[in-house]
Amino acid sequence: MRTSIEQLEKNSATFDNQESKWRQEKFSPVKVLQEKFFPAINDAYQNYLQTGTVRSVYSSFFAVDEDAMKKISNCSCAEVTLREKVDPARLQAAVNKAVEVCPYAAFDISKRDGIVYFHKNNLPVLVGDFKKLGTAENNHHYVTVSYDEFKITLRVSHILTDGFGMVCFLQAVTDFYFDKEKTLYEGADKFDFVADLMSQDLPLPDGYTPKSYAVENHFVPPEINSANADKKYENVIEIPAKKFRAFCKKYRISAQIAVSILLAKAIQNAHPDNDKIISVRGPVNTRAPLRVPNTFQNASIPHIFLNFEPSWLKDEISAEALKNIKTDFSDQCSYENLAAFTNEIKKFFFIKNADERAKIGKAYKRQTDIIANYMGKMLADDTAEKIESYKQIFPVSYPLMMYASQYGDKIILHMLQQFENLIYFESFLKILEQSDLISE
Repeated sequence: MRTSIEQLEKNSATFDNQESKWRQEKFSPVKVLQEKFFPAINDAYQNYLQTGTVRSVYSSFFAVDEDAMKKISNCSCAEVTLREKVDPARLQAAVNKAVEVCPYAAFDISKRDGIVYFHKNNLPVLVGDFKKLGTAENNHHYVTVSYDEFKITLRVSHILTDGFGMVCFLQAVTDFYFDKEKTLYEGADKFDFVADLMSQDLPLPDGYTPKSYAVENHFVPPEINSANADKKYENVIEIPAKKFRAFCKKYRISAQIAVSILLAKAIQNAHPDNDKIISVRGPVNTRAPLRVPNTFQNASIPHIFLNFEPSWLKDEISAEALKNIKTDFSDQCSYENLAAFTNEIKKFFFIKNADERAKIGKAYKRQTDIIANYMGKMLADDTAEKIESYKQIFPVSYPLMMYASQYGDKIILHMLQQFENLIYFESFLKILEQSDLISE
């Protein structure tokens, strides 16, 4: 069996030669963005200030049709349970203030010639239990905030923004509900607030070709044949954030790598005879590496792919394996790789040939059916201290998924499947126990 390193050796050699060449030429992402990308971004921001309209190629990927755009079920959803009954007037005041900080939460959406347009909407975001987005009943908004006794439920359309934008609005609502003066997001008055990372090609070094991390003969969950995208099976466990941080520190790895390793080990443990590479994908918030930290728009289509040899996962993971994983992760999170990834997916909207479009879509979607996503801190620490519990509701876009997020002193690990089989979650619990991540 060829290893992932052997499979990628040819690509790596080509990549390394190119990298050496353009590094010698002192390619500067900041410089080329300032010269070739930011002027158009600034023009879009000035147009937004004058007209209240924002064009978005990037978000068009999430706008399938008019009915799908208005479905509540397509939203990112968070539930916050308080220790006291929700005060409706106080919640509405918090939402009003949150919209001032996160104005995108009040945008309405239209679609022309396949492209999404956001429009500034001065009508208030009403607290209420709405069944659809973007209707007259809820003032044509694409977020909803509702409550039921102790629980606040917040939903944000994925067309409007990604996980980062959802968390910013969630934190604003909860922070202001508890009378804080400031919150996480402070980017609405910055020129990159409306930046669309697919409005034009991101500049790259001449001749740059990204290294491929595709593995043809990777592990595929055998249950995938019975998977149903309309079904959702989920299991959740909370572990101490202190223990999770200690695990990351022990191996000197990021939280995203840690979640990917734990999931890969669980899969190998569930299928001990597996001899195929386990490839785990994870979305990347590209705002920082692509130098638009304040954009409300979707910016997480690029994925990184970590490929695990079965031998790495059976016992304590070796220093050599960790080095390979961290190097792959770092290379894929570079400006150049993420820019090239974004440019490639952008072609989907501008290539007229249906076969070519299908090829791009399949290459993106089918590289692996396993995803791990560390979403970070969902609530500010001082806000988390005042709540009873936090829950997130996710759509199942891949057959086997693991989401991880933090609130307060807890890490929430949320496994979702399109098929009914507890073997993966039971195996995951064993791995957590072996790694000393479960409280005694």
